[in-house]
Order: sequence, then C-alpha cells, then structure tokens
Amino acid sequence: MIREFEYSDKLDIQRLFEELTDSRISDSDLMNRLDFINNSSIDSLSVYALNNSVIGLLGFRIRENMEENSRYSEISVIVVDSNFQKQGIGKQLLEFAEQLAKDLNCKGTWLVSGFGRKEKKHQFYKSFGYVSTGYEFVKQ
Repeated sequence: MIREFEYSDKLDIQRLFEELTDSRISDSDLMNRLDFINNSSIDSLSVYALNNSVIGLLGFRIRENMEENSRYSEISVIVVDSNFQKQGIGKQLLEFAEQLAKDLNCKGTWLVSGFGRKEKKHQFYKSFGYVSTGYEFVKQ
C-alpha cells in the first residue's frame, strides 16, 4: 500500500534513508527532513507499507521550468528495502509517481541518480523508459 508518510514511520524511514545513502542519519536530521517535506508546497514523501512496516520510499517534487513554461515532476528519492527488492515494489512506486505527474499536468518525470548506483539501478530506470539526458553539476 502506498500512502503519505506519517511521523510514526520515522524509524523505518530513517533505516531506508541510511540504506540509500550508506551513511548514518541522526534523529534530529531525520526530523528536520520530515518537517521540511511536511511544510513544503512542492515536495512529498510517500511510503510503501507492508504489515505495518515501511519498506519503500518515494520522494516526489514538482519542478516548474521557466525556459519553456512547463511543469515536470521529479523523483527525488526512491528506495526499496534490500530484503524486498525484485518483488515489483520499485515498479509500483515509479508508476505511482508517474500517475501523480499526470494528475498534476506535468510534461514528464525525471530523476537524478548518482554514479555509484549505475550498475544496479540505472538499468532498472532504463527498463521503464527513462533515458540519460545529461549531467547534473553541483557546487556547494
């Protein structure tokens, strides 16, 4: 079942974020992230729940493009518990995001995936019709 996150899901969400990033996330950092999402008009976090446990996350964001006056959706986070992969949960999360995008009149959906995930995840995205369109540059 896919639904919006609840604060009571925080331990499962923390575990999944840590699995995604391969790093520890403090309780306060997690709460700051959840508060940010909860107060954002363009971001949402959905969870895939099974037997009262959250085993998948979908971060979703709306991006408006002034260069062509259009709207795209962005999958900002997608992760499935490693114990539940290869069971169609990632596919359901992608399809859920794409339906949200259609409902919100988005021109398309894009996602960003790091180079380290290339071997395992990029093929998954490509199998659903996503194509690499360039590089993302970041300066901090």
